[in-house]
Amino acid sequence: MAKTCAVCGGKASIVTGRVEMQDGFVCRNCLEKSLWISDPNCRTSKDFHARFQYLEDSKKLFDTFNPTTNIPDFFQVDVNNRLFKIGKSSECFLFDELINYELIEDGESVVRGGLGRAVVGGLAFGGVGAIVGGVTGGKKSKSIITNMYIRGSLKNPWIKDFKINIIDTEIKKNGWIYKNLKEMTEKIISALEMIINQQEQPKPDNSQISITEEIRKFKQLLDEDIISKEDYETKKNQLLNL
Repeated sequence: MAKTCAVCGGKASIVTGRVEMQDGFVCRNCLEKSLWISDPNCRTSKDFHARFQYLEDSKKLFDTFNPTTNIPDFFQVDVNNRLFKIGKSSECFLFDELINYELIEDGESVVRGGLGRAVVGGLAFGGVGAIVGGVTGGKKSKSIITNMYIRGSLKNPWIKDFKINIIDTEIKKNGWIYKNLKEMTEKIISALEMIINQQEQPKPDNSQISITEEIRKFKQLLDEDIISKEDYETKKNQLLNL
């Protein structure tokens, strides 16, 4: 028997496909529109509406995306709109959504960076450029590499992490293929560090600043003997809600 879709109000048939939510069923059409994958954060019709809105907003970002840095098939950055895109995905992310990143080479952490910490394993400079010391500086050299990728975390309601696969087969480290991939990886890491550095800093509490300035004004009046110490203390306590 067909049920009513909790999202669109249409039929949610077991024949055509449906998923049971906490507050009813969702039809196949809504599942496809939401690009739904079983997710504990999307279990009610309200969650689905939030998912639809997110996809609509993501499309707007994608339509405005104009890369200023382009590493084809791997990573793109739009500095002007403060956006970045991973791989061939149709989703763009805001600069402020990037939390951290890490380069993994044959199971070992080579370079990592993110909010509140400097790059470990190398130092990015000049925006999208080289990594001082190279991404493998200080590591014991191996003749062959079998796996290398960049992973990271995001402040995103639906996508919490990402992975950029660089190498997934055996490659000799003295060959030109590895050299080219390493240079490309350095560019990606420099771009990630540039994004971190350009994230908006928390704004100061203007209300607290204004209170401090007012107290200083009354302190100056006290120092000039224009008001008494008692008046100064009274006014200060009022401003600090004491």
